[in-house]
Amino acid sequence: MSTMTWLITGASSGLGRGIARAALLHGDRVAVTARDPHKLEDLADQFGDRVLPLPMEVTDPAQRHAVAARTIQEFGGIDVLVNNAGKGHFGSVEDSTSEDISLLFQTNFFGPVGMIREVLPHMRKAGKGMIVNTSSMGVMFEGATGNAYYVASKAALEMLSDVLGNEVEPLGIHVMILEPGAFRTEFRAAAIQSPDTQSEAYEKTATASMKYLSENPYNQPGDPAKAGEALYVAVHMNQPPKVLILGRGMIEVATKTLDDRKAEISKWRHIAESTDY
Repeated sequence: MSTMTWLITGASSGLGRGIARAALLHGDRVAVTARDPHKLEDLADQFGDRVLPLPMEVTDPAQRHAVAARTIQEFGGIDVLVNNAGKGHFGSVEDSTSEDISLLFQTNFFGPVGMIREVLPHMRKAGKGMIVNTSSMGVMFEGATGNAYYVASKAALEMLSDVLGNEVEPLGIHVMILEPGAFRTEFRAAAIQSPDTQSEAYEKTATASMKYLSENPYNQPGDPAKAGEALYVAVHMNQPPKVLILGRGMIEVATKTLDDRKAEISKWRHIAESTDY
């Protein structure tokens, strides 16, 4: 395989770190970003000039532009963009504040979109490229409570990815949605930031979910290193997947959700068909 250049946002830990290490262990060049670039120094120490650690707050347009430009300047291009930087949030739809909701969408949706818009001109000129957008198992988990806004921000990114893929496929650019299940990272613990006010009405739903997660922040079965290797393999396939699900549990969740959705469509088909002229 020829050497590739990756730009991975949110690579200080967890899945982003696993993806970066997999690419580096295979000999690729990787630009990695984090709010605190000091958390990336160990990668540079181990892999030398094949790593370009860069500070970035994904909500900042100027920093997004600087990261893309610096990566192209140092490595000569970007073959794979992995939009992994993200923010979690738990709270009921009613209790979550407007400020929390806005920051969530700025981080999980508009930030990745901004990175895509930065790299697309380069990829179009090169006639090739891969964009990987990290989503969440919550998008496929019908029983979720307490994380509606987080799931909504990821669902928006998935829908954009679907349409973007159709737009850029004729240009030689592939878009992949990464749907990880429960992986043993710091993300869950960091995401448990409940609103200041929690209504008693949601004690058995949203609040119960937050309580469970706060008591079990690091018991997930998924291995971030194996996730990184799986994505590396998928990126190099002749026909890469449009949606890559990771984790045995995620397969079960996705299959059940799709089966339930199909059954619901069939159940109400007679009403749907009754609305045509």
